[in-house]
Amino acid sequence: MSDEEEECDCPAGAPGWLATFADLMSLLMCFFVLLLSFAEMNVPKFKQASGSLKNAFGIQRVVIADAIPMGNSTIMTEFSPGKPDLVQFDTLAQDFQINVPTLDEFEEKKEEEEQKIVDEKAQELEQALQEDIAKGNIELEKQGKNVVLRVKEQASFPSGSDKFQKQFIPSLQKIMKALKKVKGKITVAGHTDDVPIQSKKFRSNWDLSSSRAVTVTQAFIKYGKMPAERFEVRGHADTQPLVKNRDAESRAKNRRVEIIIGMDSKELLGKMVEAGYLKEL
Repeated sequence: MSDEEEECDCPAGAPGWLATFADLMSLLMCFFVLLLSFAEMNVPKFKQASGSLKNAFGIQRVVIADAIPMGNSTIMTEFSPGKPDLVQFDTLAQDFQINVPTLDEFEEKKEEEEQKIVDEKAQELEQALQEDIAKGNIELEKQGKNVVLRVKEQASFPSGSDKFQKQFIPSLQKIMKALKKVKGKITVAGHTDDVPIQSKKFRSNWDLSSSRAVTVTQAFIKYGKMPAERFEVRGHADTQPLVKNRDAESRAKNRRVEIIIGMDSKELLGKMVEAGYLKEL
């Protein structure tokens, strides 16, 4: 008898570990079948997810050359195969066009509105004081951003005095009423001729011009009920003549009290807002 034919000591049948492995595989299969039985299949979501993976890893589709693909949102939670909204560049530029004026345009518009305010103010004062202007007692003049009411001495004060003449009171009341209707800071300035004055009350023309300006201002505040912070008083003596002091006529013209109405910043701001050059805060 040969060696091959000798009796083998191997146990009959499959190895012992195989049965344990087969039992483990059976239990795992049962476990996954049980999980699948409890799960709910969302078919639309499954198809959408599979479609997303397909398009994400596949070849990009051809885009028409004259169309600009634009997404509805810069951040997408998931891929959307829908057709994007297209926006043409010329329409976009027109929708977002902003009219911003240059510095030169702004300054030009500012000067234009300032001139309108001065013209309106001068017209209103001229209508209120037309009788005194016609008589020559008051002169009205536009000087840049200011309107000047020039009250002559012979219509308002006696020579060398700071007390009002009685006949000037009605004119003064008209001036008060007109000034209360217009806006702007008011400067009251007194002027004299070049003839020196020296008396018990006035040491020089400086005293006389300043005192007359104070008299007018106090009348506006006391009788016109106008706020004191709106006024400024100046005395110029003979330093700012209208004409050269040659004779009695020219000197009489230089003796005057000027009421200067300035530009109101809030009024100008309102005009610029109405014109669209400024935005109201």
